[in-house]
Amino acid sequence: MEPGIPGLVGLRHAYIVGQLTRWKVGERHAKEPDCMKRVASRLSDADISAVAAWLSQQQPPKDPSPESSNLVRMPLACGSQR
Repeated sequence: MEPGIPGLVGLRHAYIVGQLTRWKVGERHAKEPDCMKRVASRLSDADISAVAAWLSQQQPPKDPSPESSNLVRMPLACGSQR
């Protein structure tokens, strides 16, 4: 979804685990409010692995174009959407 929500389905398990772990430990950052840090910091290592396993097994959409930003109101305020 535009402007700041990347497509994650179909990415490699190890890549997703690595990125979520980097958010969790503070090695990755986003514009404040950093909603990815809020989400990732609440995940256990087992949660991260489970999320990564599920995302990596999903089929990407046939049309990978981002969705319009006005389709869905996000549950958290994220700096990447401003």
